[in-house]
Amino acid sequence: DGGRYIDTFAGVVTKDPETGEVNVGMYRGMIVGKDRIAKLMVPAQHWGRHFLKYKEMGKPMPVAIVYGWDDALPFSACSPIPHRGFSEWDVIGALRGEPVQLVKCETVDLEVPASAEIVVEGTMSADPSTFEMEGPYGEYTGWCEGKASPKPVVKIQCITHRNDPILRSSAEGARAGMPNEDTHIFPISLSAIAWNVLEDAGISGITDVWCTPFTMGTNIIVQIRKQHRGHAQQVAGALWSSSSSNWFYKMVTVVEEDIDIRSWEDIDWALAYRINAGEPGDLMVFGPTGGSVLDPSTRREDRDPITFGTGKWHRVLLDATRNWDFPRREEYGGQVYPPVNKLSVTMEKKVARRWKDYNLGIDYLTEDQRKKLTLEHLIDILPVIGRE
Repeated sequence: DGGRYIDTFAGVVTKDPETGEVNVGMYRGMIVGKDRIAKLMVPAQHWGRHFLKYKEMGKPMPVAIVYGWDDALPFSACSPIPHRGFSEWDVIGALRGEPVQLVKCETVDLEVPASAEIVVEGTMSADPSTFEMEGPYGEYTGWCEGKASPKPVVKIQCITHRNDPILRSSAEGARAGMPNEDTHIFPISLSAIAWNVLEDAGISGITDVWCTPFTMGTNIIVQIRKQHRGHAQQVAGALWSSSSSNWFYKMVTVVEEDIDIRSWEDIDWALAYRINAGEPGDLMVFGPTGGSVLDPSTRREDRDPITFGTGKWHRVLLDATRNWDFPRREEYGGQVYPPVNKLSVTMEKKVARRWKDYNLGIDYLTEDQRKKLTLEHLIDILPVIGRE
């Protein structure tokens, strides 16, 4: 990393100077001096919109950074919660089952949890002359940007804390298969938020939503009860038009109810046999649009957050549902696709009940013995299964 990163699992509190709307977000921060923290600022985010308003007013933005306290804080702070007359404090209160006890900060007009471990108060200026070099940092993408760049700075003016305070942090920069806090808590909240986005847009037939771990919402899989032609395209359009799409939903995969969206075997099967790239709608590319400033698959010059306010993505829809443009066929029972080759529920239960009998002792063999099984031995099993 380019320096000591103190803000990796904290809640950053700001307020809209016009409406009074409060936001609690999670934004990385690197110590650049005794009383200065350089922050990654993306104007498309909630606190970024607050920042732009203070910039227009010619005033620095008050900031409070909360460390420690309840795990509902980082859980909510890193989630793209839509603000509709409520803030992250309301969501955190709902998760905890009781209101958050807030107190006024010492030097800025903001509120923080009364029992927080550590609170840092300060202001952030939009004057480029106050920016300092921040980065590189091993981010949630699993990649580490190799070059620092000028970022806005929180000028600290007060620190309060409990006795023997606990500083929470997160092991970021985790590629697939590595331990990381965000990649395990974030898919839970983002999956629920994406489902709300779809329902709020009036998209019917949604039966499950899953933002895959380690992609942090870059990839999302939606399961539907298909009701009309273009249903998958409607799903993708709703997600791509939401405010959270500046960071998420780069790739949208839509499947039907018979596909388990948390099983890569099911997903792989659906992608293989329900998508033909030459068929209209099966594979759709949309863009350019806004996108994550941290995605290294986008040219670095196209994801300058200060210049553009966001990154740059071309988005992809993979419509892995059965194509309703195909004619219905008599030999398929009046459906557009042949029936799936599978056992009946009754037969599956019989096989499960008799499984040890079918294996003829295979379950009890050593690994070496299993490797020596002959084709003749397996053939001996078939008549036993056939008798069922």
